[in-house]
Amino acid sequence: MLWEIAIGIPRAWQATLLAVFVLLVWRLWTFTATHIFWPSRPKELPYYIPFLGHVYSFFFSSFELMERGLSYTYRSHEPLSIQLPGRKLYIITRPEDVSEVFNNKTHTLDHDSTLRETLLAFGVTLEGSKRAWRSRDTGDRPFPHDHTSDAPRTAAQPAQSLINWIRDSFRKHLMNPQTLYEMADLFRDSLLESFSSERLEQYIATGSSQNSIPVYTFLRHAMVEASVRSIFGQHLHEVDPECVQNMLAFNDHAWQIVMRYPTFFGLSSVSKPYNTMMRTMRAFVQRPLSDNDGANPLIKNVLRGMEVAELDTQSRAAVILMIFWAATSNEYNALFWIISHLMHDPALLEVVRRETDAAWSMNGSCLDTKHLKKGCPTLNAVFHEILRHKNAAGTMRLVKSTTLIGGKTLKPGNLAYVPFRQLHNNEAVWGPACNDFDHTRFLDKNKAMMRNPAFRPFGGGQTHCTGRTLAKLEVFSAVAILLRRFEVKLAQTSDGSFPSLPALDTQTISLGINGPVRGSDLLIEISNK
Repeated sequence: MLWEIAIGIPRAWQATLLAVFVLLVWRLWTFTATHIFWPSRPKELPYYIPFLGHVYSFFFSSFELMERGLSYTYRSHEPLSIQLPGRKLYIITRPEDVSEVFNNKTHTLDHDSTLRETLLAFGVTLEGSKRAWRSRDTGDRPFPHDHTSDAPRTAAQPAQSLINWIRDSFRKHLMNPQTLYEMADLFRDSLLESFSSERLEQYIATGSSQNSIPVYTFLRHAMVEASVRSIFGQHLHEVDPECVQNMLAFNDHAWQIVMRYPTFFGLSSVSKPYNTMMRTMRAFVQRPLSDNDGANPLIKNVLRGMEVAELDTQSRAAVILMIFWAATSNEYNALFWIISHLMHDPALLEVVRRETDAAWSMNGSCLDTKHLKKGCPTLNAVFHEILRHKNAAGTMRLVKSTTLIGGKTLKPGNLAYVPFRQLHNNEAVWGPACNDFDHTRFLDKNKAMMRNPAFRPFGGGQTHCTGRTLAKLEVFSAVAILLRRFEVKLAQTSDGSFPSLPALDTQTISLGINGPVRGSDLLIEISNK
């Protein structure tokens, strides 16, 4: 009977109905039957187009996609799966499961593969990648001596690739108290120049009144400008006088590089700023080392190491750009949110002002970065709540072989992904008001929450950010200088009211702290003390 009905359907409709039938069977099998027959597989969030899966949502509304996935599993936070072209992305958000990903004692999850892909995406050539990951032989020229160590230099260094040597070099520089504070003080001194009254004048002209500035616009430029000087000295400005503005343009779209977003033959929004920054970096790395002597010791060490590994110019430029991007892409967003919340809470502002004022010498000429690290508990709590509340980054691992996480089986060739925002908004840990900003979560008796497995703003395991303390000191220095030099308060709007807190940008894929919605800002009145 069904056959008779089928052949009675007009031929023009038969192909359409067949396609609908096949699609229906595919959906029932993929999203219903599979879960019944193989309950150990992570549930797969339904999608409509085979192969492409959730690719559009992942690039353009990743926050909503992750939230939809949590709702699909009734917010149990069990591992779930979304489909990208060619591979699945396993979403891991339960704290104990995240710890398993970071610890992974069976070594079935690989971070190096994703790092290798990212380096290639930044522009490292295939030959450069081989050289960067190749372990040095005994007879090879040794990498430069680590000046943070008192151990004598020997030619018999352990077999190590350039990438792992750079990792170790960063770890030793940024986790050694002496070199850490030296680098923090370099940034502080650069920031003192960027936060001068003269620099503010160009921003005051764009405000709604005589002495108001768009604070996000100002802080972005000031923080990256200070980073340029503290990392490269004056050398990057010698190569490109517009390097600060060009780097900001690149940062706005750098997620496309990291996430391997299609370039559409060089027409994507990241293509032009990327090409501009790569020209700058190529010119910088091609200079003799003696001409870059004003760069900080860590960058000079990396330049020497790449010379030893005989990396080509393109690859050297890509590595330096990636390091520069990592150093500048989050601090100004964190600083903006701290200032914004302080402006909307005058009592909290005064507490933080008293804490940071105590870090200045009696005559106000010197800012003690050591005091900022240890003597500002309220600012520290605000900073950590910013990391929890505004952080939409994530970390990936390639599944090398079958892995069991949270009772679910992850298949090789796919990716395990930990989205920090969903981890940091886990209701079971942070309570029903987890979406609210509340710095007291990390204050006084709640300080232990900074070490809670549900709080991972800097990743973990191999990807635990070695620059986390330096980044914190840079942000704290900026807060201390701004509050010491200037009187700041919210600027009134034309109707006499005060602006509300800017909305968080949840549409753009984040690689760290999200900024405000694109195009928005916060006007503050600012005057010299």
